[in-house]
Amino acid sequence: MTDKKRFWCFFAVTFGLGWLMQGLGMLLGGVWFTVCVSVSMFAPLAGVLVSHGGLKKARTGIGWKPVMPGNFRRYLAAWFGPMVLSVLGAAVFYALLPARFDGSMSALLAQAEAAGQELPFPPAVLAAVSFFQAISYAPFINMLLAVGEETGWRGYMAPYLTARFGRVKGLILTGAIWGAWHWPIIALAGYNFGTGYPAYPLPGLFAMCVSCAALGVLLSFLYEKTGCVWAPALGHGAFNAAAGIGAFFLAPGTASTVLGPTPLGLLAGLPMYALAVWVLLRKRTPEKNG
Repeated sequence: MTDKKRFWCFFAVTFGLGWLMQGLGMLLGGVWFTVCVSVSMFAPLAGVLVSHGGLKKARTGIGWKPVMPGNFRRYLAAWFGPMVLSVLGAAVFYALLPARFDGSMSALLAQAEAAGQELPFPPAVLAAVSFFQAISYAPFINMLLAVGEETGWRGYMAPYLTARFGRVKGLILTGAIWGAWHWPIIALAGYNFGTGYPAYPLPGLFAMCVSCAALGVLLSFLYEKTGCVWAPALGHGAFNAAAGIGAFFLAPGTASTVLGPTPLGLLAGLPMYALAVWVLLRKRTPEKNG
């Protein structure tokens, strides 16, 4: 199989299986939605497995063995960097749209009342617990799911497209494709951004591609520098754990989060976009280890 045919085989399996699981999750609803979306995260790994006939580095070029000497600070960046970007992004969002900030976190109480439940702790305690989880063990748990995506996006597709189109175009294209992979659940289920915004779902589809392009640049940087797919998997897991922290302070009645306060929003994502541009403009030669 040629490299081009192998790529399109990867593409077909990744999108076919991923969209199938997303559709199944929307059809079943409830907890099954979360289960199916979680399973869909392994579609890119399945794409690599099918297109390459295995996952060994000799077949795929994907590095699996962590090399810590010289890379310790990069793993720390993968662990804690997403929280920094999430906090900065939320700060930008609320600074630009102060009317959407609610320090009392009354939206949590309203959500619990709507569900006929009571919060086990005050909102401030829940926010503190969520913050602790997001900077401690949650990134490592999420990493076990995120590695399914990172094997395909950063381990295989990003190197393939950068070799074909150059580093800047290749990484941006990889991120845009990654964002488009989420389109069914954004368009049909309001995933990440809700539904109550003008021209729904087009702004959400656009925001996902822009944000995934920026985040993808940062995750690819981690992979290039460490040579190990577990580094971007940790960063991806940490991002998923930290992204919702700013939403604790979102005022009740806010229709959507296309602009923020999660770093996937177009305003809250500004710090992440800026960092991604800086990484692209550095133009350093990628280093591979192990």
